[in-house]
Amino acid sequence: QKDDEEDGLLLIPLYPLHAAAKSADKKLLDELLLHAKSLSYDQKVDEAKNVVGGNATKEEILRYIDENYPHYDVIEVHPVSGLAPIHYATLSYSSETLEYLLSPPLSVSVESTTASGQTPLHLLLSSLSSSKNISTQSSTTILNTFQVLLSHDANLSTPDPNTNLTPLWTLTSTCLHLPHTLFTTLLSLLLALNPSDALTISPERNTLLFYCLPGLNPDDYNDDDTPKLDIQSKYNWINALLKQGIDVNHQNLEGFTVLHVACYEANKEAV
Repeated sequence: QKDDEEDGLLLIPLYPLHAAAKSADKKLLDELLLHAKSLSYDQKVDEAKNVVGGNATKEEILRYIDENYPHYDVIEVHPVSGLAPIHYATLSYSSETLEYLLSPPLSVSVESTTASGQTPLHLLLSSLSSSKNISTQSSTTILNTFQVLLSHDANLSTPDPNTNLTPLWTLTSTCLHLPHTLFTTLLSLLLALNPSDALTISPERNTLLFYCLPGLNPDDYNDDDTPKLDIQSKYNWINALLKQGIDVNHQNLEGFTVLHVACYEANKEAV
């Protein structure tokens, strides 16, 4: 299988396990693992001779085995994409495949990193930051994937090496465009499991609230520039942050409070 353009990876050949995880095919993944485990070295040599040819040299046989069977390692990171099967399963929002990989007997680590150092949770939130037009069905699969990672004790304090943001800060600063119900559910889960992270302060001395008050999406307004009736619901989750004890009068390095920011953005609903 070759990776597609949507992933930003053009015509990259995928190893069998990576392809099965990417396609969210748990049954195929299981069959591949059983197949690789069941073959003895002599059987692999016989397979190499059948594929390469009966007159294959020892070097050709060893090369065939080396090029094929090491790639049945369930934790192997692809040399081009930088992703292991667990990362492909995460990006495919396949909670069933992800659960299969994380549970015994495979027991892949929930902290398995990509070539760039991202864990599955980092990768999931990073993908959500650029996702658009998420349907109700997609929201459900995303939430299920998120919950599987949390149920296997994904670390909520480790920052993404690409952004230096923890999962909670990544969600609140880059994922405000998500469907309201999905966003608030993810936020509630992170706050429940790691409430102290809500009280941390960025190097610019900003609290989470500073990252949560951008201008509203144009889709939130009617043609006559009046806000839609349900617009206030978008701000209900701010109360969840306030309940964690965030100081609304906290000043950043520029001396601004979140009220200053909301006024600067002419965001009267937030004010």
